[in-house]
Amino acid sequence: MSCEHFIFLVAGLLIASAYDDISYNKTATQSHTIIGTRYDPSKAVDRDTATCMRTPPIGRNNPEKTVWWKVDLGGLYNIQSVNIVFANYDGYGCNNASFYGSKCDIPCPTNCKASTCNIQSGACFMCKPGWTDIHCNKKCKDGWYGVNCSQQCVGHCRDGVTCNHVTGQCGIGCAAGWTGIMCVNECNERTFGYDCVNNCSGHCLNNSPCNKQTGHCDEGCKPGYTNSDCTDVSSNRTKSASPSPNNMTVTVGGTVGSFVIVAIGIILAFVAIRTQIMEANGSRETTYALPEKTKRGPPTNKNIPVRNMKAQITNMSLNENAGFKSEYHDIPRGELHPCVEGKKPENKVKNRYTTIFPCPKPKTIADFWTMIWQEEVGNIVCLTNLTEGTKNKCAQYWPDINDKLQGGTLTVRHLEEKTYAEYIIRRFKIHNKSVKHKN
Repeated sequence: MSCEHFIFLVAGLLIASAYDDISYNKTATQSHTIIGTRYDPSKAVDRDTATCMRTPPIGRNNPEKTVWWKVDLGGLYNIQSVNIVFANYDGYGCNNASFYGSKCDIPCPTNCKASTCNIQSGACFMCKPGWTDIHCNKKCKDGWYGVNCSQQCVGHCRDGVTCNHVTGQCGIGCAAGWTGIMCVNECNERTFGYDCVNNCSGHCLNNSPCNKQTGHCDEGCKPGYTNSDCTDVSSNRTKSASPSPNNMTVTVGGTVGSFVIVAIGIILAFVAIRTQIMEANGSRETTYALPEKTKRGPPTNKNIPVRNMKAQITNMSLNENAGFKSEYHDIPRGELHPCVEGKKPENKVKNRYTTIFPCPKPKTIADFWTMIWQEEVGNIVCLTNLTEGTKNKCAQYWPDINDKLQGGTLTVRHLEEKTYAEYIIRRFKIHNKSVKHKN
């Protein structure tokens, strides 16, 4: 008798509408077995197509006139179909397990696990995570994900969107007050908002934490502060801190003097830039550097000698890492400058993230360089790697060294590259062929 496999498929009656092999590893018996354990009845239900059950042959000239094989499913089921798989000793079947059909020319469904399927019907033996049904062409129901759609979404995704049906992650970010890949971690006491990217004011009454969704101080403000998030200084605090007339004179005088110096510097810089543009014959050279600018007063960071490093770390770690927490708290969060253009409906599709607008995507590289030319940008600082772990963080928007990149009327040439321990400086030349004036 031919070597056979028996696979029983039933309509699933649980959450996911699919088919399951209910005969797998169930108790199997048969009338007679060829000597040895190679062909015992359990081989037909082990899901291994390289093994099979086998009985002695039957026929007119054989002592065995009837043979049987059976499996105990362990319960009552509605059987949708019985699928018998024969072991192939003569080389029949598709050479490529990813195809099926009489001519082996039909690809197995895309979402079949291991890209293998039934050689006749194309039904998947198992589905990839996130997919279900006999041909694995249906996504998991909203709120479910993973293998056999058996895992329930538990994160707090932004705008009430359900999690990804494959990974369970929140693709558009976390709801206000939550963070993490799966959006299951609440903001700490000092942060709030979408993905916890905003800092609390730190002026809530009795040092209580701000509201993790809104940033408001629900219990009120410390004396001297007002507004819902306690960021405004009250009038009483302002009056007590007002300078005397003598001090006011010095302050105003110093401010005016500083303003004059800054104004002169801006004028000289403007003249130099315009001269450079006129001499460029329609070209500009843009140097990518790492400038350090601040609008938050004098820099507080200082070089630390190596011999003092241990003492500095010890000092910063006092009072439950108060020094490190203070520096982290000073890092600006959220939008520091207007992002009007990036928020326009026609430009939203160009943004890689909902809260970080500039990082180019492959389809927006030409737009990115157009913006650089249009705004006369001289320095660009990329604060991320192109990839971090398994995630793509930013598209490479520049050409390789000694190569060029063309987009619209612009041509970008990579002139120079200097690699340092912590960063790379690249220098490019941008040419706009639509500029007609020449010197």
